[in-house]
Amino acid sequence: MTGASRAQVAHSLRWLPVAALLSLAAPAMLAAQSVVPFPRLVGATTDAADLCASAGTLPGRPAGARATSASRDSAAALAELAAVATLAGEPERARDQLRQAAALDPSSPEWAFRLARVAEDLGDAELATAAYCRLRVTSSDQPQITEASERVEALAVDRGLLPPEPALGRFQRGVVDAAAGALPGAERAFDEALARAPAFAIAYYDRALVRLALGRPGEATADLRQFARLTPEAAGREVSDAVAVLERGQRSRAAAFGWGIIPGGSQIYSGRPWVGALVAAVAAAGVVLAVQKETRMEERTFVDPFGHPYTDRVPVTVYPRRSLGIAVAGGATAAGALGGVISVSADRAAVSRLMARVRAALGQSTEAAGTDDSRR
Repeated sequence: MTGASRAQVAHSLRWLPVAALLSLAAPAMLAAQSVVPFPRLVGATTDAADLCASAGTLPGRPAGARATSASRDSAAALAELAAVATLAGEPERARDQLRQAAALDPSSPEWAFRLARVAEDLGDAELATAAYCRLRVTSSDQPQITEASERVEALAVDRGLLPPEPALGRFQRGVVDAAAGALPGAERAFDEALARAPAFAIAYYDRALVRLALGRPGEATADLRQFARLTPEAAGREVSDAVAVLERGQRSRAAAFGWGIIPGGSQIYSGRPWVGALVAAVAAAGVVLAVQKETRMEERTFVDPFGHPYTDRVPVTVYPRRSLGIAVAGGATAAGALGGVISVSADRAAVSRLMARVRAALGQSTEAAGTDDSRR
């Protein structure tokens, strides 16, 4: 092999240990990550004060702050523009102007009331709730306060934070049973609550916790997705991270190994496409190395038609790096398959830790925590 050929081989081989290291080290790094924190059961209340305490707030100063004379004048001017926008059939502009007015004069119940009405008409339940909560604090008219409280509770039902009355009793029964460790009974109660109120988001969240504690992460994942779909503003990063961990942890080690027949396929299956791309690239480099050919002149002995032997130089095609290329491609593929299996094992271990954490929060033994397909 010439010096140039040796240099080319060395250049091709230098990525093999990198691919193997990433394939095997990536799952180890994942396993070292802390489990996604998961809160305890969430209860439901029909009290408007508690709902307002957990609701979002309007921009600007607190509701009890005193506005300056200039701020009140600016707020009144914006409210007049909002009235014109409403008459002109531009409710979005009216909402934005009333939002500014409420921020400039947070002590005005009138601006809060008008903002709540416009937001509710536009279907912006979160903003309407915040405005009605502001109205409860700033108004001195008891009938108006009562009406604002009723609207806060009704909007909580619309937002999936409260169920209609027929489902509330079953949901509360489920919370009590889950807190007492009666998990099968709690799951049945949440099932019944959701049968009566399919849009009751919190019931999906609490049922997900119960199902995690019972060792059924697949069903828990579906509940968390539904909770996030119904209340995206309440779900937040924590729930999305938990769903990602649960989805990865439900993959099969056998399937990961099977996908490893395709270079990089095991990493793609286990959710690490960038590692899979590197493994595939190194395997492809090995294939390229294996099919490289050279033409050499070699002396061969032949026999002429009269039976006399003679020697001649003829061109011969050879594959000088075939064995090395096969070793590179096979090694990268094998390392990728093994890395995929380790990745899936690390993900499943993370799910087991998450379920153990939920079981501990519900006062259960952590020994029974395991994934749905723990035998695979």
